Amino acid sequence: MDDIKANSQILDLILQNSTASIMITDSEGSIEYVNPKFVELTGYSESELLGANARMLQSGRQSKDFYKDMWETITSGNVWHGLFQNKKKDGELYTESAQIIPVRDNKNQISHYLAIKEHLTTSGDMALELEAFAGIIGKIPIELYIVDIQDLIYLFNNSAAQQANQGGGIVGLHVREIRDESYEEKLKRSIKTLFSGSRDRLWERHNYKNAAGEKYPVQEIIIPVSYQQKDAVLICATDISKLVRIEDELKTQKQELEQYFDLASEIILLLDGTGKVRKINTSGSKLLGYPTSDLIGKDWITTCIPGYKQNAVRQSLKDVMESGEDEPIITESPVLTKSGDLRIIEWRSSAHKNTNEELVTILSTGTDITERKVTEEQKTLIAELVEQSDDIITLISLDFKYESTNTAYNKAFNREGENLAGKSLREVLGIETFDSIEQKLISCREGNVVNFSEWVTLPQKGRRLLRVKYTPMLDNKGKVRGIIAVSRDETERALLEEKQAELTNQLHQSQRLEAIGRLAGGIGHEFNNILQVQSLNLGLMKGYLSEDDELYENYLQIEKVRERASQLVRQILTFSRHNKPQIQRVRSQAIISEVLKLISATAPKAIKIEQSINKEVKMIQCDPTYIDQIVLCLCENAVQAMEDIEGRDKILRIHYDYADAKALELFEVPAGNDYLELKICDTGQGMDEETAKHMYDPFFTKRSSGQGTGLGLSVAYGMITDMGGAIRVDTELDRGTCFHVLFPITEGEEKEEDGQTEMEDLVDRTDLNILFIDDEEIIRSAAEKILVRKGHKIQAYETAEEALDILLKDHTVFDLIICDLALPGMSGLEFIEVVRKKEIDTHIIISSGNIELDVEESIDKLPNTSYLRKPWDKDQLLIKVNLAMSNQDDEPK
Repeated sequence: MDDIKANSQILDLILQNSTASIMITDSEGSIEYVNPKFVELTGYSESELLGANARMLQSGRQSKDFYKDMWETITSGNVWHGLFQNKKKDGELYTESAQIIPVRDNKNQISHYLAIKEHLTTSGDMALELEAFAGIIGKIPIELYIVDIQDLIYLFNNSAAQQANQGGGIVGLHVREIRDESYEEKLKRSIKTLFSGSRDRLWERHNYKNAAGEKYPVQEIIIPVSYQQKDAVLICATDISKLVRIEDELKTQKQELEQYFDLASEIILLLDGTGKVRKINTSGSKLLGYPTSDLIGKDWITTCIPGYKQNAVRQSLKDVMESGEDEPIITESPVLTKSGDLRIIEWRSSAHKNTNEELVTILSTGTDITERKVTEEQKTLIAELVEQSDDIITLISLDFKYESTNTAYNKAFNREGENLAGKSLREVLGIETFDSIEQKLISCREGNVVNFSEWVTLPQKGRRLLRVKYTPMLDNKGKVRGIIAVSRDETERALLEEKQAELTNQLHQSQRLEAIGRLAGGIGHEFNNILQVQSLNLGLMKGYLSEDDELYENYLQIEKVRERASQLVRQILTFSRHNKPQIQRVRSQAIISEVLKLISATAPKAIKIEQSINKEVKMIQCDPTYIDQIVLCLCENAVQAMEDIEGRDKILRIHYDYADAKALELFEVPAGNDYLELKICDTGQGMDEETAKHMYDPFFTKRSSGQGTGLGLSVAYGMITDMGGAIRVDTELDRGTCFHVLFPITEGEEKEEDGQTEMEDLVDRTDLNILFIDDEEIIRSAAEKILVRKGHKIQAYETAEEALDILLKDHTVFDLIICDLALPGMSGLEFIEVVRKKEIDTHIIISSGNIELDVEESIDKLPNTSYLRKPWDKDQLLIKVNLAMSNQDDEPK
């Protein structure tokens, strides 16, 4: 410590007594030190100089480029040498040779400038000054040499002599004698460089060799001087062994840091004070998908942070800058990769500053926590879903105790507000319930998934069907650590499945009815043609017979059979939905009473009929024949069911009144509607389950051959559903059957609709020109005879094409056209379309026994067109002709 103080005093003494003027400034040129020679030369006092800027000495003789060059040289770390023409305090100009040397701090940053100036207005013996200088600095721990251009040593100081272990005997030696030959060659090159004028001094690093032959590193400053009127150089050599060791250690550390920097799995990011990327490691560039070179110098926030988060990240960087280096700030932020993906990064950031408290860099290390965040969010979401789930969820320990239950469980078992954790299932559920599930719990504890369903009684919902699943809960080693029990209320689903099964059966029933209906429609069409021929020919025969004729009885028998066949065809067509119902508001109680009169007259005397008909009920809307056929069908079934029973009374009970609430509940019809209920009950043989299941199937019957077609109940069922009603049956073998039928009540004025035409207003026409079209020759022949006998003219054709030729080519005018619907080639409807397009003004009657409802509705909408349903007889044909012509005459021409 004493040596250091002594050396400092010596150095201060040298500077104070130096013949060179010396000035030290900070990095901005403000003067911090001047020696006495500087004060003497400039004429300013020390107090005037300290703190002032060196530019105060400028004379104005140098250009701006001169000073620009000087500052560029020294700020880049190089020594500047040149001449100044400066100005003293009294204004006198003087010239000086100056060397300005940059001085670096321990962070290798330029902190000061040392200016050594020689006044060139005087001359002196440079050698004497150097000798004096050498004597003064002999004890300074810097090796000093003056060497001529032939590397001969002129002068040295004590440090140089001690290092060479030569005492005072190195004067006159060549450098190679105390160094090595390689150094001599380097020195000669340096001297040559200096005296060539390209440089005024050199900073070089060499390895010196001491007396023991050991090499040690030195930092040299080589300056050209004159010694004893000869060119020479001054060598200032500083032992930098410690510095080199430190540099080597720093280099090693740097290499290790660089290796860690690139191998680190975490992101390492260095930003400057403006937020630009100074450096980023391989892990960071790989995660972001950018080459490292694409990120260096880029603004971190605008390049890698999504827009919605940029302001928040800017604020966090600001917080880091203001926090200092004590504790890193931990933040989370998303980063945007080159491909557009978002990754969540956890950052640990700190700011690093220089000695002037200026921000140098922001160091951030980042960990990709995207998967962890997703997992945490998933766990949170799962927990929320479990809590909000309608399923009853329980976590059970291996010793069958509750770990946790969700809200649905607590609510279902009336345990809200109660903590079940730690309680045994046996205690909470009871011994009986626990015993029923214990083996299932044991199986799950052994690693099996267990599924089962059971009916349980819940405090608030009553008896419910629960589908239960026990799943083993595993730890991170795959061992069972508990049981997850999930119970789902399947009551509604089970009931729905039963309902769906019922609806499926109804659908199959409907599909069977539809298929058979199509078949029945085709059969009805063929039967209609046969019956049509019978009807027309019977009508012709009747004209030749009197009631006394022996053949008249045969005629009546044939007519009765034909009528029975017609009724059968009507049933078939009604079943197949080919007959259009005539919907109107009717007094159903009156129709039922009339049907019961018929039943009373035709039923066996042994059957007692009891009826209760409310004659004041409201009207319903339907086809009147529906009520007739429904009541007749159900009553005939009841009568036949009682024909063969013995040992008990045969009673047919008919009840008709408003339906009460109990009846509506049994039918499950929509609430808020009013219905009439018809009950037809018998004390007959009843039906077994299999018979009751198929009673509405078409052509299904238990009767003997010749006692029925099996269509009655199918037709009745179809009519009831068409009306918006419903039917159900109560039956038991040997106890009888009771049919319950609901008819919906329609609101409206209690006034019956009269669909009958006042026949007496019709004019009996006898002189019409009629075009008749039918593909059956027998029908054409019979119809022609009937119409001709009535006084009409008729032309009959088999096809519509033949009839069109007469209408269009021969331009024959007809008062009336009677056309079958189903014709070979052009159909009846197509024929009508052509006639109407040609504006042929005549009435058209469409004749058919098998017509779809939508086609019949289309015919009703056509002008001057009506419909005659097969099989029609002579009277029906003539009435339809008169009716058609009456309507035509009423229309304006």
